[in-house]
Amino acid sequence: MAQLRRRRVLGLVPAATVFLLFFAARGVYLPLTPLYVEEVTGSYYLVGLAAMASSVALAASQYAWGALSDIVGRRGVAVAGLASLSLVLAVMPLATHPLQLVALRAVEGIAVAAIYTSVPAAVGDAAATLELGFGSAMSLARMLGSAGFATSALLSSQRIMSYGAAFALAALLCALAIPPAMAIGQRPARAAGFSIVGARRHLPLLTAAATWSMVFMAVTSLWPNYMASLGYGFSDVYLYWALAAYGEAPLMLLCGLIVDRDLMRGALAASSASLALTYLLYTYAPSRAGLLIAQVFRSIAYAFFEISTLAYATRAADEAHRGGLVGLRNTAVSIGWILGSLYGGLMAESLGLKRMIESCVLLLAVPTILFLKGSKRLD
Repeated sequence: MAQLRRRRVLGLVPAATVFLLFFAARGVYLPLTPLYVEEVTGSYYLVGLAAMASSVALAASQYAWGALSDIVGRRGVAVAGLASLSLVLAVMPLATHPLQLVALRAVEGIAVAAIYTSVPAAVGDAAATLELGFGSAMSLARMLGSAGFATSALLSSQRIMSYGAAFALAALLCALAIPPAMAIGQRPARAAGFSIVGARRHLPLLTAAATWSMVFMAVTSLWPNYMASLGYGFSDVYLYWALAAYGEAPLMLLCGLIVDRDLMRGALAASSASLALTYLLYTYAPSRAGLLIAQVFRSIAYAFFEISTLAYATRAADEAHRGGLVGLRNTAVSIGWILGSLYGGLMAESLGLKRMIESCVLLLAVPTILFLKGSKRLD
């Protein structure tokens, strides 16, 4: 029994290592990229345009990469994504023209999509092969990503490195992830069999994921601004953010166990309820103690959403179709992020930050209803 348990854990090591290094790289460059683009271009418009290029490219390519991984295998797609992202980050400090930065951010989005569709699908493949619970397998691999992101983002916030050094470090981390990606299990290539028409039965989950993500990003994109309006400093923002990210790791393990006990609907509903409590504390108890509690609820919300939806996407499809469904799940999330950024900005501009956050509490009723009343495949 101990040998079987060890074999199962070792089967997840390659994907878990890729998650750790990939998210650590993201934690290094993501917080600094808007600042770098602003320094090079001197334009907030171009900062937004570059960010939008990354988001649109990410959303547009998720399904294609997932479907391709079903045909050629997870390994090739993951390696291509990591190599491309490493190259983009290495040349980012050399870009001097605004169009170069916009183009690089678009390629970055495409590369990230390749990694974040193929690697979760590979975790699902390993779970099926090793007879692991899909929730537990996903949580074991994904929790390392949250820990890596939190650590590198916290270090990045201290501004102890130049832009060039930070991008070089992120590029190195992506390059270091290529060897473990090469160790991801590879099955023979097979004909594509996933159909968008056949994905209709997953529409409740995909719609709920898009709506939840929209509400999440509407506040997340402007949360530093809201904190500043309350009088908190730059270091406070990063400390509270890191607290939430670190909290996600153990909660992902808990969610994995819950999902494997056929309680996925409850886990998804809990993610919406926890996010609503987070936003209520942001608006009505913004003291340091209140924000501390709020970040705990935010950890619950994101951990439960991330693991539940990824576990669903990997469990509800067989190996020949798993990448396509993960790609659709990620596309729904990416579309939600884009719509949320637009919604948050427009509502904050017209009603103010506090009213915008309050409106998001009401909107959370939509994914909650869809999670509870959706497809029976959730459990």
